[in-house]
Amino acid sequence: MNQDHSSFVKTVRWVHEAFFSMNLSFVVMALVFDDAPESFISHLNRLEFAVNRLLGIRQTDFITGYWEFFLPGIALALCIWVLLRALSHTHLSAEVLRSAAGFAAIGAPPLWWLCATYMRTRRYGWTPFAAIQFYELVLALFCISVYLYGKWSIPALGSLLVLLLHYAFWFWQFSPLFRTLVRGWGGSVAVTPVVGLCSGLAWILYRTTLREEWKAQRAPSGVATPS
Repeated sequence: MNQDHSSFVKTVRWVHEAFFSMNLSFVVMALVFDDAPESFISHLNRLEFAVNRLLGIRQTDFITGYWEFFLPGIALALCIWVLLRALSHTHLSAEVLRSAAGFAAIGAPPLWWLCATYMRTRRYGWTPFAAIQFYELVLALFCISVYLYGKWSIPALGSLLVLLLHYAFWFWQFSPLFRTLVRGWGGSVAVTPVVGLCSGLAWILYRTTLREEWKAQRAPSGVATPS
């Protein structure tokens, strides 16, 4: 394998690790905003006020939540990325990036949406088991499972199409939050499907690169290429 290709493989892995880390951390922050105690949220609010004062941004009675979402989210993502870098030569890290990252890219933001919707509307009888969103997520996770562990050979283009259709559906579900994000009314959680999509694209590229690397290095033994 030439040096240019080796550098490209390393770059793809770093990008994949970065988006996987951001995907996890932003979903964690979204869950924190929904279910954390008020005392903890008040600390995040004080962080928002402090940054606004530092930057000379006028603070009104309305808390947009941008700083208190993104700053801890980026810090947590950095911690996850450093951990992945420290474990980069272990089997655990390789397996996480090969398979778990795919499930997280597909499932983490939609799972937050389902949990948040249930917590907010369960008093009115809403249940995810009666919602099309739940079954769409199950179908998408099933497709990922087949891609990883099934006997069918699914090309990268097919996986890309499934990913894009999946996130087109979920961008529609997140559209009210996108509107609040663009208008400056908060809605920081709307970035989670965007990061999730980027994480999924990086994962597919990483898997494709692994497959090509394996082909270049394999001995002429006639063993089938792993999916």
